[in-house]
Amino acid sequence: MSNPNSEIGIYTDMLIAEALLGDPLLFKNAQSQTQNMMSSIITKVKDYFGSKVDPNDKVGSVLNMLAPGAIKVTFGLMGMPWIGTFLGLAASFFHFDVGSILESIWNKLKTALSEGPVTSEQVNQMVQTSVEPHNTPATQEEADSAAKQQAAAGGQNKADDGFSFASQMRNAQLTRLAMEDYFINKEAASGSWFSLFSGRKSATGNLLGNILSLLFRVALGSAGLLVAGDVMNKFLSRPNSLDGTIQNGKPTGEAPASESVPSSGRPTNPSYQDSVRNSSSMSWTENISNNKSSIQQMLLNFVKEVYPTTGQESAIEASPRFQNLVETVAWYNHESPGGPVVFIPRMFTTKKQLVDTFIGDIPEKPPTNG
Repeated sequence: MSNPNSEIGIYTDMLIAEALLGDPLLFKNAQSQTQNMMSSIITKVKDYFGSKVDPNDKVGSVLNMLAPGAIKVTFGLMGMPWIGTFLGLAASFFHFDVGSILESIWNKLKTALSEGPVTSEQVNQMVQTSVEPHNTPATQEEADSAAKQQAAAGGQNKADDGFSFASQMRNAQLTRLAMEDYFINKEAASGSWFSLFSGRKSATGNLLGNILSLLFRVALGSAGLLVAGDVMNKFLSRPNSLDGTIQNGKPTGEAPASESVPSSGRPTNPSYQDSVRNSSSMSWTENISNNKSSIQQMLLNFVKEVYPTTGQESAIEASPRFQNLVETVAWYNHESPGGPVVFIPRMFTTKKQLVDTFIGDIPEKPPTNG
């Protein structure tokens, strides 16, 4: 499991939240443009809290918007009514006491904020310790109740006139958490409903914790209630520890120059265009599986894109510096093994910089037989 307070962890939470609660079309488009992606959910929360917070009473105004009785209305006003739908699903279908969870988080936040800004880690801890006591094993009674609800919903869906396609899509997206294997997957249909429901309840509890943690961190950060160096601030364009815009606990105004990376003088492929992919305003990510094999193949693709090295794959893979780079990128992403995205270390800003760390080991022209 990735660290929810690291850059990779926050990005993963963004993808999960967008898949569950965001616009399906926007999410699909964002996956093909990961490098410039800013979650529409984060943008909406940031803009709303940033504009509504009272600068003379930041804590009070934010707590009012996040109060248990107001939170659904707050997210509805942001154009995110589906957070309410998700919370309703967790409460009515899986029997989570959502009201008590939200009240517990709110009380902990109120106490912590009375002493000043908090960190992402503190907020995440408050949320998780509020959700965990309610994420109890499913009972047969709960499973039977859920089955009756689904049967009733199934009949209602058949009578739907299809007026709101978007609503049907979103409801399907939410209810698939519990139902897709049992009602869609033919192999799972012959299995135990109770076992399936029990697994889905546990998964929903974990999602509830992750999504609430993300939303609360973004809301507090947008209101300036996270400490200045907090990692979440990077996603909110505030001074943070990732970009070097914090020194001795205070904003510096600008990020320091990147660490020096070797440069090769050899000619690149005519089609290659060197472009910056890591900067203070964006993180360089690649949509590949986070494992060493995929990272190695990604770097091989990069070197062939930058330099004319076709046919030299074996020599590249045998390069100690190439293997060291593979290990470096793999370690940089070690907190989220098997994840859907790989982050490129921030010292590298272009593909050529990455490749130039080892290209000196590779002859410009491959040796010929004889």
